[in-house]
Amino acid sequence: MARTTTYAPIGYYTDCDTAVCADCAMSTDIENAIGATEEPDAMDAAATPEPARLTYQTKDLKRALARVKPFVASGARAIPVLACVMLYPSAVVATDCDVWAEADVDGSGYGRVLLPHKSLMAAVKACKAPTITVESLEDNRARVDSAIIAGIDPVDFPQRPQFVEQTAFTADDILPALSVVLPAVSRDETRPLLCGVHVKAEPSGTTKLIATDSYRLHGADVRPYVEGAGLDAGVTLPGAMLAAVAKSKPAYVVVMLGRGDNGVPLDGHPEDVHTRYVVATDSMILHGRTVDGQYPNYQQLVPVDLPRALTLDRVAMSESARAAAKVLGRAIAPLRISYNGNAHVDVSMMHADAEYSATLECAGDDGEALTIGVNPDLIADAFDVMSGRTVTLHAITPLRPMLLTEPGRFALVMPIRLSD
Repeated sequence: MARTTTYAPIGYYTDCDTAVCADCAMSTDIENAIGATEEPDAMDAAATPEPARLTYQTKDLKRALARVKPFVASGARAIPVLACVMLYPSAVVATDCDVWAEADVDGSGYGRVLLPHKSLMAAVKACKAPTITVESLEDNRARVDSAIIAGIDPVDFPQRPQFVEQTAFTADDILPALSVVLPAVSRDETRPLLCGVHVKAEPSGTTKLIATDSYRLHGADVRPYVEGAGLDAGVTLPGAMLAAVAKSKPAYVVVMLGRGDNGVPLDGHPEDVHTRYVVATDSMILHGRTVDGQYPNYQQLVPVDLPRALTLDRVAMSESARAAAKVLGRAIAPLRISYNGNAHVDVSMMHADAEYSATLECAGDDGEALTIGVNPDLIADAFDVMSGRTVTLHAITPLRPMLLTEPGRFALVMPIRLSD
């Protein structure tokens, strides 16, 4: 369904009852999402009828406002226009100038209204009727149900950039991959590259997702439904944005890349460097800047020579690591993973008067004894992001990273030097 001067739905399945049932339905929806971004200025530059009058299902508008809330600027230093959301008949749009978020809503009417998110959400929550009407008044004010809200001239709202290259994934493929890498995204905002997920097309036809906080590194392979050229050189996308995408439980995800603002390369960036992205799903669209900089060379961290391989029960190992961390509470101590070549792995943790120990069965290497210290939470996360009943663990020396592997995904955990 094409978009004209106002937003039309990105795409809904009308011939089936399932989220993704056939290639034709999938292709149509993806084309709708891609097509929605081809003329980004048409909506903002279009003449707006006066006055604007928009009607929504109350619960639908409330849901759309909640979806875009993470991308509404807030705080004492927020620019007033960025603390607002733009209402169209079929979409709610917000931006903090780093990310543009667009959530579909099934509405009717004409025009557009720019209102503070906080005041609008309060009015919507207070509405007890099944439908709610937003009507523009003089001086950029609007009547929302029984409330009068002061807004801002819609022409002051930032315009979104252009995008030309796209790669599409089905939810069944991309969501499991995101669940692998998102736990390893850094929360340290002083290291923005590590707060993102590196996405790169591989020669094999798969797309690799990588995340690291410098203490661990998680990776997953996903095969795109529609393969584009924009990911060949790799791009780093904000982890918080991808977490919001995963939380929305989409039917599909389309990744589009652009160069600079409205196709013009940013100062200091080569023309082949993608500095903008758009991620479109069946319910929302997110735009923003890619994370600038060269992503760390993660390949050199992943061991190539893997002489020792142990097969462990995934759930048992994760539960043992979590239990050890719970017993010791806030105490800082490494979890010891010891293998003595006897088809068993000893898991232990000790600090002051508290200690924990467990013995787990394993299969594999019969080599010499080895003990490695790791962070219990990180190793538990590594086992949790795997999907099989058993996981292969590779350990070389006490000072080399511990690697967990299974087809299509891996997790690397840095060791902690043991004092004895």
